[in-house]
Amino acid sequence: MKNEITLSDISDLLKKRNCSLPEEIDKFSGYFITAATIATALAATTPVAALGALLAGAGAANFRISKLLAWLPGGLKYPFQGREIVATDRYELMQVANFMLYDIAIKDSFEQIVYPFIKRAIYEFKMSICVDRIRLLTEDDIESKKLCDQIKYRPNLVEDTRFALSIISPVGSWIDNNEPENDEIWSIYKEVEHKYIEKMSELYNAYLVNLSSQFPEFLLFFDLEHKERTLEILSEIDGSTLENTKLLQKQIKLLEELKFSGKSGFEQFEKLYKNLFQRQTEQIVAKLDDKNKKILETHHRYIASQTNEILIDNQDIEEIVYPANKDIFIPQGYQKIRYIKKEHGYNFLAPSFWDEIEQRNDIEAFLLKTLINPDSADNPILILGNPGAGKSMLSKILAGKLAETPDFVPFFVKLREVATSSKDVLQHVNDGIAKSIGRPGSIDWMDLTESISTRYPVIILDGFDELIQSSKTELNEYLFEIMEFQKVAQLNDICVRVILTSRLSVMNVVEIPDHTNIIKLAPFDVVRRDLWVETWNKVQTKKDYSLNIPEKDIVTELAQEPLLLIMLAVYDFEDSGLQNINNDSDFNQSKLYDTLLTKFTERQLQKKSKSYRSMVNCKKEKEKELFRLRLGMIAFTMFLSDTTSLDDRHLSAKLEVFGLNEYRVEETDILGGFFFVRENKTVSSSHEEHHNYEFLHKTFGEFLVADFLLRIAINQFSSTMKI
Repeated sequence: MKNEITLSDISDLLKKRNCSLPEEIDKFSGYFITAATIATALAATTPVAALGALLAGAGAANFRISKLLAWLPGGLKYPFQGREIVATDRYELMQVANFMLYDIAIKDSFEQIVYPFIKRAIYEFKMSICVDRIRLLTEDDIESKKLCDQIKYRPNLVEDTRFALSIISPVGSWIDNNEPENDEIWSIYKEVEHKYIEKMSELYNAYLVNLSSQFPEFLLFFDLEHKERTLEILSEIDGSTLENTKLLQKQIKLLEELKFSGKSGFEQFEKLYKNLFQRQTEQIVAKLDDKNKKILETHHRYIASQTNEILIDNQDIEEIVYPANKDIFIPQGYQKIRYIKKEHGYNFLAPSFWDEIEQRNDIEAFLLKTLINPDSADNPILILGNPGAGKSMLSKILAGKLAETPDFVPFFVKLREVATSSKDVLQHVNDGIAKSIGRPGSIDWMDLTESISTRYPVIILDGFDELIQSSKTELNEYLFEIMEFQKVAQLNDICVRVILTSRLSVMNVVEIPDHTNIIKLAPFDVVRRDLWVETWNKVQTKKDYSLNIPEKDIVTELAQEPLLLIMLAVYDFEDSGLQNINNDSDFNQSKLYDTLLTKFTERQLQKKSKSYRSMVNCKKEKEKELFRLRLGMIAFTMFLSDTTSLDDRHLSAKLEVFGLNEYRVEETDILGGFFFVRENKTVSSSHEEHHNYEFLHKTFGEFLVADFLLRIAINQFSSTMKI
């Protein structure tokens, strides 16, 4: 699929499809204006007449927007509801339709705003152009002509006004050649430029909405700021019936509602998809052969199991009820950028960078918009966040929703479960799917997807940070590997989207391709936090129990991250520990962490050590102290090595160095099962499992380091006093 489209490309494409235009197709490009045609007209002996002829144009009347909109769907053979078309063909048609609408909006805006200014400049300000300046003017606009003749396709072209401004750049050259020092004319022209862009945006948005009755994708790129003016323009378009206008009003209203609904789940995604985008009516599995049908059905059952999975698979605490992922999921707020290396570099790693980026609350709509964006078949989609921000949860819920649609075919891959000695994206996809259905080494994704070229395959690669920390292979170019994978897929008529999730901090060594959509998940605000708490309380059955988050800074800060909110809920459940905080004037972060660690230590020893349960109290206290020292030692070694994680392959050696290796609990049980710690499991090429541990919040590690050093100092002091 081409990333660049020209007027001649459009003509060739229409010829290939045997589409008949109202006039000769060879003159297709003559229906639009470019910088070159404007420059030529301005250099004419009678510029006003030349521009008038250009705007009238032979056969241009046949391209009035009302007739064009009526012609496009049939002329382009765009699929109607339930009709199939190969995805690559679909995007070619989107390119054509979008470019035509955009260029017509430019032409109409030029005619309404810029052309009257030129007439005023000539008749009121007596501007004319000297013959010896004609050559200079046309030479000045060679670059503008190149830009107009070849542009990089964007579904929402109006976001970048450079192209539209480049088309009228000859007017600026014309003024500069005649009245370079006339401040009054320049002031008027700058205002004209602004009005020209504003009018073009209004017209383009109106044309997008009108076309959305047959091209529903385009409504997603509509700018709601132009809502009122759009409806006015639509009512002026010939052939726009009252019934159609009412339908468009309904669609615009739906767009206005596409923001955080204040409910759990992914309701808005489903609503938007069904009302605006759904094209297919039959699930793709019905069209597959038996082998591929079984693979896809099994993998989608696996995806469903991930959404139905309970929040924590831990039954240590009696009576506690963990809700399912799909029930407790709250759509996050987010910030986004379209990455450009020259502009962004690695600045996005700094928290201050995001201070200037608007936080949005329509992540469901944005994800759907991004997935149907043709650019996403050429570039990966990167979802970033801090530990515990809910990246994996979002990935599971999104995959589950996509699996329920007949248009999308999702594949969900946990990168921690694929071979760490390879950077081959296809191998990771094959291994991840095979792992999910219990058939190692038996999947060929390319072969599988040959049968689904009429749908949108979406691969979600979850946990790049886990892969990069444990891999033996250099993965700095992994996003470029994804791009290469997408290119190969396109050669096989497969337009695949690839979503990669990762912790923000590991991206400091990763190269990111230009035009990558980066989505950074935002912490929970109070509304989302309270909704999560409400959902948690609904499933609990313990008498007289209700979780409430105290309005203390240390607690509210932790409650901003979904995974840490779970931690607070578990901490509170047994004895309403959080509620007691309000009565503790000395409560601070250290007390909270110390209490959590004490409870975990006791629970872990009771669960994992039979001998501990029969010990007398003094020996139990000694075992608890040793356990805390081991936790502290692990945090301390991470601190010394300036790393945020620890591989279990090195744990035994480190315990021995500190003289803490004689222990009644297995080494992996020191951290495993603790909700302060995230456990990442990876699989080597020889299918050996390794565990990598990291603290969910850096302050946990910092506390343990301080606690460890303090305990060592106290023990040392006690030993000295005994001597």
